[in-house]
Amino acid sequence: MAMTQDDKNKWLIAAAVRRLLYKMPLQKIKVEDIMNESGMALQVFYRCFKDKNDVVQFCFRETNDQTMTMLGDGADWKTAVCGKLTEMAGRKAEFQEVFGVFDFRAHLRPEVDVSIALYKKIFEKIEHRKADNDMSFLIGVFSNGAVSMCAEWIASGMMESPEHLTDLLAESMPVKLKEMLKIR
Repeated sequence: MAMTQDDKNKWLIAAAVRRLLYKMPLQKIKVEDIMNESGMALQVFYRCFKDKNDVVQFCFRETNDQTMTMLGDGADWKTAVCGKLTEMAGRKAEFQEVFGVFDFRAHLRPEVDVSIALYKKIFEKIEHRKADNDMSFLIGVFSNGAVSMCAEWIASGMMESPEHLTDLLAESMPVKLKEMLKIR
């Protein structure tokens, strides 16, 4: 499916926010700054986003969506998750600035929902059936914990390496889910 002009504008606005985060704290960035950086008119911003925080959430979803797409396409779980965490660590200043400004934990539900939907999709692809109540519960518990702990990792300074955090996430995964994903 081809990208709409609004979709393209969202990506351009998100890129402008990323560049600005290396110049000034999020709290000081105004919508006008974003649009000056992007070279687009102010009206375009409000056609694409509600506010500055909506852009920030779009940036996080973008990172998450790339990983979820890799997993949905059959990539090795550890490779996909470690790749996501490595990308986040490479954008450490950006992620930490955002986490320092507002309580991102209050905005994690959409990320958890995306994770749950992805793992259920993978389950259906591998098992050729929908996840039953037990597997749905296990997927939900793991998704909630994994998303929450990744948020803690960012908020606490990303002290553990992406590889170590990936191993910890794998250790915390319910056995049935780990077996389905062939994680050792």
